[in-house]
Amino acid sequence: MGSDSHQKNPKRAATVWPLLFASLLVNACGSPATTAAPDIPVATDPGPADASDFTDDQVPVTDAPDLSDPGGMEGTDLLDAAGPDVEYRECYPDEDHDGVPVLGEPLLVEGADSPCPEGHALLVPFGTGLLLDCDDHQPAVHPGASEKCNDIDENCNGDTDEGLSNSCITVCGDHGESHCEHGDWTECVMPGTECCPGELKDIIPCPPFDFIFVTDNSGSMSSSDPEDIRFEAIGLFIEGMDNDLGLIVGFDDSPWLYGYFTDDKTKLLTFLEQAKQDGSGGGTDIDEALYFAYDLYLDSNRKKVVILLTDGKDSYDEEAVRLAAEAQDIRIYILGLGSSVDEEALLKTVTGDGEYFFAEVADDIFQIYDNIFSITNYQSWKVCDDEGKWVKMLGACD
Repeated sequence: MGSDSHQKNPKRAATVWPLLFASLLVNACGSPATTAAPDIPVATDPGPADASDFTDDQVPVTDAPDLSDPGGMEGTDLLDAAGPDVEYRECYPDEDHDGVPVLGEPLLVEGADSPCPEGHALLVPFGTGLLLDCDDHQPAVHPGASEKCNDIDENCNGDTDEGLSNSCITVCGDHGESHCEHGDWTECVMPGTECCPGELKDIIPCPPFDFIFVTDNSGSMSSSDPEDIRFEAIGLFIEGMDNDLGLIVGFDDSPWLYGYFTDDKTKLLTFLEQAKQDGSGGGTDIDEALYFAYDLYLDSNRKKVVILLTDGKDSYDEEAVRLAAEAQDIRIYILGLGSSVDEEALLKTVTGDGEYFFAEVADDIFQIYDNIFSITNYQSWKVCDDEGKWVKMLGACD
């Protein structure tokens, strides 16, 4: 970016000097009626390119020639020595030797075809103005220079780092782009996206909870979840807990307790493995399993959450089970797996601050436990949706 004096009116500046030297000639040689001032030509591009052949963002650059002193003279020195038919050209300051000068006092060089001496260059017309250097102390900065990612305006067009991008691989593993902004490369993303689907940020955590994982181990689970995905999903939930307590309860005709409340994740995962190894068998007694879990909270003053997973049906008083939970401030989340579940009964069992989820197949269990984890562990957060956009979410701490 040049100074104001460089930008205001380069055409006017280009014509001031010829008028000035015409005035000097009058003073040096007498009346203009008897001694004519030499006709000072308009500065032209000495290189092979014509400035009119370029667009505003493809400007020609004239390299300063490497020449010895051509015998340049300044101002009236040349005019005093020259006859009326001598031609000369104006060479302007080019301190950084990049071939693009700045406006300043010109050096007058005798001979219409004489090259400018070192440290000077010809003015180059461009459009209705002139090409001028915006920083005559840096050779890499001039009109037509290549931009670099450094927050510097190398090409003197008034912008920095414009049009710079790199191909890259995003953290999602996709092909993306990185752009230069203010001298730094942005994060690699796919065009039109902000993030990787499923990514989280700006997380505000909830206070610690006491979680009881109540999982169906009845005989039907051997066909509903033959690969024991439910235990793997609960394990991932446990690994993400922070200062929370956990407890494992399995059930079929009757409930079983595995271990005790603890925030030791290694121990919890061991208890979970024991429940898995016990295998599947028997019927599905949902209300007895829930009442059993409620009783385990008698000594707890912390926030309480029961997460029940089942694939079966049971005949019980749903309202009584729900009211018993609400009386102890227990929140119930229920995951119904497969087409055999009694969704109406399970929906009636869920507490007002809980939620019911349906998994058509066992593979859906992962996402549901992940959703429950988010809403019980975060007051608020942002999640990247399937289109790669950040969406703000609110949890259910209270």
